[in-house]
Amino acid sequence: FLTPTHGLGQSGPMIINGQGGLVWYKPVPLGEVATNFQVESYEGQPVLVWWQGHIPAILGVGFGTNEIYSAAYTPIASVSAGNGYRADLHAFQITPQGSAFITAYSLVDADLSSVGGSRDGALQDAILQEIDVPTGLVML
Repeated sequence: FLTPTHGLGQSGPMIINGQGGLVWYKPVPLGEVATNFQVESYEGQPVLVWWQGHIPAILGVGFGTNEIYSAAYTPIASVSAGNGYRADLHAFQITPQGSAFITAYSLVDADLSSVGGSRDGALQDAILQEIDVPTGLVML
């Protein structure tokens, strides 16, 4: 399972076999990257999941969505953060109840002069959400 994000070509989740042959590849839209490609379980079945979106060069976080595909490589759901946030690339876990835990980040204006920073600085606020996969509603 690979998610190449740098170099020539388009990003996307990729499965290769033991001999290096391509088994499956799903290109993401131009300008986006894919990360965190793995197998999870959804409704008792194995599924492919990954994050796709934009990673700003200076923040170290991402702004995008989490994708869920069946073992037959068909789309099941796209899981987005709620309440105006965008899902981060670092965490995505499907629960046995059919929801998913995701992380998101928000920038908060802050005076950082007391620690040697700018008066007009910003902090990253980490947010955890539980999203109902079928409806996309925020549960927590």
